[in-house]
Amino acid sequence: MRQLFARLLPFHRTLLFQAISIIVIAQTGVVIIIMLLLHSNLMFRLVPGVIDEHAEAITELAFLLESTPEEANPVVLSAFSGTARSAVILPDHASSASLPDAIQNAFVRAGEVTGYPLAEREAHFRNLRTHELFEGRRQGNLPNVLGIGGIELSFSLESGEVLVVWMTPAAFIARPSLLFVAGVWVAIVLFAAISLHLIFAPLRGLERAAHRLGQTSRPEPVHEAGSEDIRRVARALNDMQDRIQDLLADRSKMVAAVAHDIRTGLTRLRLRLDASETEIPDSVAGDLEHIETLVSDMLSYARAEQPSRDAELIELRSFLIDLIASLPYAVPQSCSGSPFWVGADKASLTRGFTNLIENARLYANDVTIRCEDTPEGLAILVEDRGPGIPEEELTKVFDPFYRLETSRNRETGGTGLGLTIARALFSAQGAVLSLHNREGGGLSARILFPAQDQVG
Repeated sequence: MRQLFARLLPFHRTLLFQAISIIVIAQTGVVIIIMLLLHSNLMFRLVPGVIDEHAEAITELAFLLESTPEEANPVVLSAFSGTARSAVILPDHASSASLPDAIQNAFVRAGEVTGYPLAEREAHFRNLRTHELFEGRRQGNLPNVLGIGGIELSFSLESGEVLVVWMTPAAFIARPSLLFVAGVWVAIVLFAAISLHLIFAPLRGLERAAHRLGQTSRPEPVHEAGSEDIRRVARALNDMQDRIQDLLADRSKMVAAVAHDIRTGLTRLRLRLDASETEIPDSVAGDLEHIETLVSDMLSYARAEQPSRDAELIELRSFLIDLIASLPYAVPQSCSGSPFWVGADKASLTRGFTNLIENARLYANDVTIRCEDTPEGLAILVEDRGPGIPEEELTKVFDPFYRLETSRNRETGGTGLGLTIARALFSAQGAVLSLHNREGGGLSARILFPAQDQVG
């Protein structure tokens, strides 16, 4: 029993319990609202004019009582009475208050329809409280009327007696109006929608964080809010992000250390060869140069994965326009528009965009740069009309040391780290780099800066 209680105790903090609670509360609220509206005078204020539906019936009741033998009165009154209304004949009025204008006008209209001017008779009105309804039921005047409130209408008859009618609000919505039904359901839907929004809002935060984790090296800590099960998932995701960042940092340090040691050895080797009187073959010199370039790219890759410590506020559109203007060749651009500010490392952005532009110029001369506002954020496209990349290799080219060409010649295949470094540079700034083939031939490199990273 103790183990069962221990398992059930945290259930009230789970998402399932909260969803069930909303359903139960909403259903209970519907019942309470309907009961209050049906059995209290609040209905008369919420739905003005509902008395019109029964003014004609009361007018016809008075006409029948005055046009039929007195012996038939019990039958006529019984036919009129029910669980929401009741009528009796009493010797005098129980109230001295006159009919409210809305009710008086309803009986004037009923008289015009039926031809019986009941509105011209002496009439009085009063609100019935709960204890008065109970007293009426005890005395037998309201044997079947149910409710916690109602109204009393009394009209003088030609015989000198008084027709007294008691009604609860339920009588006026025997045929509920569309407005009333719609209002109740709109209230229910709004309550449920707001409640579910508050419950599932933490899930959207989890989704954004998980999506961002798979695309950039700048993770977004998840706010641990919501039900207990969502908090546990958020806590686990934050722990996983921390472990991934530690692994990336360790890998970058290892690559940087290895590359540094290799570069040191290459420098010593080149110094010895330069000091030697033996002529160095061109093939050996070329291999040394290629190894040095490879080591330099490895160092760049290791540094690119590290979060920048030199972030500054940058307006991307102006930054791109200035960068393109500083190039030694012309590149058409369309980057005008509303400012888009981000916190990023200017040197990393400069190298990333320069790498993409140089890579595009390697295969085509007509390189263009465009900026597009999207629901996800600001997309910057570096486009060319070169040969493009096979669809099945659009993502593989981001793998380290992957080359489309079979040759290891740097003039064609390079070291295989160019796009890898570019993606790492943008990822460290919170952006996402992807490649897409263009219609009509060519390649489009798309860099998306998420809207949530925009400053201001």
